[in-house]
Amino acid sequence: MTNEILEAAKKYCENHIFIFPVGKNKVPHTIHGLKDATNDYNQFLKLYKPGDQIAILTGAINNLYVIDCDVEKDNNHRPVIKDGKIINTGEQNFISQFINKNNAEKFKTKTIKTQSGGKQLYYKLRNNQVSLKTHIGILQKVDLKGDGGYVVAPPSEGQYGKYKIIVDAPISIMPDELYNYLYELDMSDDSNETIVPINFNDSTLSLLIKTVSDIFKHPNGKGNEMLMAFSGAMALRNISIEHTKEIIKEAANLNKWPDVNYSVIDNSYNKAKNNKKVLGYTTFKNDVISNKDQYENFDEIIKNLELIFEHYESPFYDIDGHNVKHFNKEKSIKFVMSKYTNLFTDEFENLYHFSDLDGWHTDVENEIKKFIQITDNSISEHNINEIIAGIKHITYSKEFKNKKLPNTLIPIPSGLYNVETKKLEPHNKNFFYKNIERKYISEANQLAFDCFLNKILVNPKKDKRTVYESLAWCLLNDNNIQGMVIFYGEGGNGKGIIQNDVISNLLGRENVAMPDLNRIANYPFELQSIANKKALLFSESVKGVTYNWEILKRITGHDYENIPIKNKPSILSQYQSAVILSTNQLIPPKDELAIWRRIINIVEFNNFLNTLNPDEIAKIMAQLSNPSELDALFSFIIDKIYPEFIKHGFTHRYNIKTAKERYLMKSNPAITYLKLKEAKDEILIDPDDVLNYCKKHGLDENNCISANRDGTVTVFEIKSALIKQVNQFCKANHLPKYDEQDRNSQTKLGQAIHYLDLEVSEFRKRINGKPIHAWSGIFVTPDDEDLKIDDNDDRNPENSALDNDNKGHNFDLNSLPEGPVKQSLIEEHEQKEFEKQKEQQNEDNKNAGNSENKDSEKAKEGNEGNNENNKGNPENIIMPKGKAHYYQVLKNFNKYDYSFFYGSDISCNSSKIIPKKGSSETSYVLLKLIIPDKLNKTPKGWGLFLADSQEISETDFNILSKGDSQ
Repeated sequence: MTNEILEAAKKYCENHIFIFPVGKNKVPHTIHGLKDATNDYNQFLKLYKPGDQIAILTGAINNLYVIDCDVEKDNNHRPVIKDGKIINTGEQNFISQFINKNNAEKFKTKTIKTQSGGKQLYYKLRNNQVSLKTHIGILQKVDLKGDGGYVVAPPSEGQYGKYKIIVDAPISIMPDELYNYLYELDMSDDSNETIVPINFNDSTLSLLIKTVSDIFKHPNGKGNEMLMAFSGAMALRNISIEHTKEIIKEAANLNKWPDVNYSVIDNSYNKAKNNKKVLGYTTFKNDVISNKDQYENFDEIIKNLELIFEHYESPFYDIDGHNVKHFNKEKSIKFVMSKYTNLFTDEFENLYHFSDLDGWHTDVENEIKKFIQITDNSISEHNINEIIAGIKHITYSKEFKNKKLPNTLIPIPSGLYNVETKKLEPHNKNFFYKNIERKYISEANQLAFDCFLNKILVNPKKDKRTVYESLAWCLLNDNNIQGMVIFYGEGGNGKGIIQNDVISNLLGRENVAMPDLNRIANYPFELQSIANKKALLFSESVKGVTYNWEILKRITGHDYENIPIKNKPSILSQYQSAVILSTNQLIPPKDELAIWRRIINIVEFNNFLNTLNPDEIAKIMAQLSNPSELDALFSFIIDKIYPEFIKHGFTHRYNIKTAKERYLMKSNPAITYLKLKEAKDEILIDPDDVLNYCKKHGLDENNCISANRDGTVTVFEIKSALIKQVNQFCKANHLPKYDEQDRNSQTKLGQAIHYLDLEVSEFRKRINGKPIHAWSGIFVTPDDEDLKIDDNDDRNPENSALDNDNKGHNFDLNSLPEGPVKQSLIEEHEQKEFEKQKEQQNEDNKNAGNSENKDSEKAKEGNEGNNENNKGNPENIIMPKGKAHYYQVLKNFNKYDYSFFYGSDISCNSSKIIPKKGSSETSYVLLKLIIPDKLNKTPKGWGLFLADSQEISETDFNILSKGDSQ
């Protein structure tokens, strides 16, 4: 039986076509791959093994260039069939791109049907055309097989069928439209090379003709390509095409060339004229270098080329009378700045360049360094750094970055998008900004991200708005919103995807920072990394980590910070970034007013991602970070969320009291539970009260009271019993439960008791012979019914008692950043109010008259005698008449009662405090009040308290109180 493959191989070799054997999987069955291709049939037989197929080399060696159009394939790499036909995507795309736009007859050539149903079109090139390289995916499912490639040839067979000739026509010359398209992809581009004018005189011209003649003696098969590169080099130097052709003609005469393809020269000049890719001097010189072994006088050729094309007067050096170069710094700086206008340097010595086309460039320093090196590659690194330092000195401006873009304009590469007019405006150098690398899509609707939020948020109906507003917050150019949003939940819930894949890519990496709290606390130089960022994304995911609340307080409070610079004086900078803290464990801070004021909202995440495998999660991440999806999300935010946000801020922003309650509730629910029990007087410490409670509710008193040998009685609370009570509360309010067997749960409960300053100690006892663990000193009554918490987050933004007291100002004191300005305004306000109260007291005493003084003294004496009995009952305490905002607070305030009041304007009569009608709806708690013993003297310890809870610590008292000195 005749071997069809060997017969075909013999015919290919007889036609001088280089071939080699491959398997049915198209893998070469040769030792050295394509290098073993041969047009010698006997050599092929040595390589061949039974079952092998034939492959043909493509490219210049066979002058064969194949357009390979592939079909759609499924996951098993099988052709996809629809309506009984194979979907030939590659052929459709090739027809659409070329054949439909041109004369179809020009593209007719030998055509092969591949084993999977695709098509291969065979072409060859004219002698004057430059060889083409192999390109994969020039169109979808379309490859070009040129230099370095190969195709399996008929009558070979693959796993899906045979390779067959379906158009048995001669191999055609590749149409110019197709060749030019592929050539543009293929060729290098020298059009941006440093242009050094050629100073032609007789000796230079003669030297050039001789050098070109020497080079073209051995073009090594690249005659047309080298001719194209030489003529491109001349075109880029504005040498006329006529002069270039004369030089080539003279060089050809020296070499006795029979013909010169002058159309190649025309082609190069046309490309240079039309600003297309041009082969130039760089390619020409590199081709000579790559064939140095062909030239006996190689060193002389290179020296001559450099003398003609590279010798020029450097803009960075002066040459003295002895032909010695001297670096000229002033001249160098002027030269660079003539090429780069609108340069500015900030206080961190960052260099910026403004372009009318796309706004501010932030990495311009490296760009300038490259420009200097390209202009003169002999310049030293030291001289380059001198030029850069000089430019920075000249262009330094302390104020230019303070000119922030209005919040109504969003900077994107194509211009400034106006959210009010919904139109693009030109870039504006009068403001400093960093572009957000996104495209605006009119009327875009977010899809993937919204679906993602629905799955990962515990309460998407409420919290989705906060997440979207957090993204809008990150877009602000001038951010005056103090605080942070907390993303809370165990690991594997999507917080990291939102931070690392959505926000970072949405804004661009240069607009965000993801610092480590401990690192920036311990390494001051790290503070530079968080300055001038739109968003700071903190992620504390290690259990047991302690947040650096001092750092968070400064950053979220828009404080001014002295940022140290290595080897230079520190710089005063203000943090004004959007701050998002992502954490899987909330750490209760100290009870500081400033901390609760910083928490804008807590968004809780579920563990949805834990139900997915890594491939599914990776697919979600890829979808959310896809540029088109990010563009749609960006456009949705600036159309639907951002306009309202820049006017009103967060829709759901916690006030101070709510922020504290929510945070403590999430970090340790036992704190909330015990506070509620304390408020209902259901934490008992008196043995008689405990006994009465046990008798009334039928409880075994032995489970909460222990008789001591000395006759005293100890009240105690069994730890496991209290955990059960707390878990009942957690279940009723959808909070994480405690593990009765877990020592950490007992510890956490102990922390809650300590937080409330309940005086307890460890207590060990046996009940019915069984040892128990307990706390002595308290008994928390069991619930008769579940304690419900107020889950209303839809409150007004936080207010301060200062807000309604500063009608003389056109701003809110509470919105000012912490610092000397705010402190001075508060003290001014306090002093005025104190003097007003003092005047009111004097007026009251004066009006009383001498005859009433005795009665008044008696009343005061009676009050002094009854003071101990009246503590805890503010209605029985005589108070000054008139409006009051300041009250004395004693340091032993824990003994006194508290009262709730609404609004900051509170009227006082002779016996009690009355809320003013129509005052603010925001509630304030007036803590532990007592009126001074002698009203006719300056009271001690007066101070303004923005009370946000029923408790106030000794530390807070010292901070907030004016002290005994006033």
